[in-house]
Amino acid sequence: MELRFSEQAFIFIMRNFDFLRQCGYRIKELILYGREPYVIFYNERYKRKITIEWAPQSEVHIYISNTTLLNFSKSQIIIDNFAKSVGYQLIQSLKLEEVIENKALFIKSHLMLVIKGDEWLG
Repeated sequence: MELRFSEQAFIFIMRNFDFLRQCGYRIKELILYGREPYVIFYNERYKRKITIEWAPQSEVHIYISNTTLLNFSKSQIIIDNFAKSVGYQLIQSLKLEEVIENKALFIKSHLMLVIKGDEWLG
């Protein structure tokens, strides 16, 4: 049995974003099938929500949100925009696994203080 595209993407995400679990994030929501598959990681302590969406053509969009008590997003960091603002060139690849790995490495090297709840950029 062969895995579907969205299932493969989810496996790549779980492998490359394992550092979120180590920082206390848990999967809050997961949609594998449909037009726009995504996974949401949430950290109750820091009130941070990380949304990862993926689509064919190796498109991966990642948003880090600072949430309120009722879990509404107060402000949001869009990873692609933030990377451009600090002069970092995210790779454009036809291989989804490379795109996911590159974005995970960028977050680990530039946004761990945000992930760990120590600061917010906004």
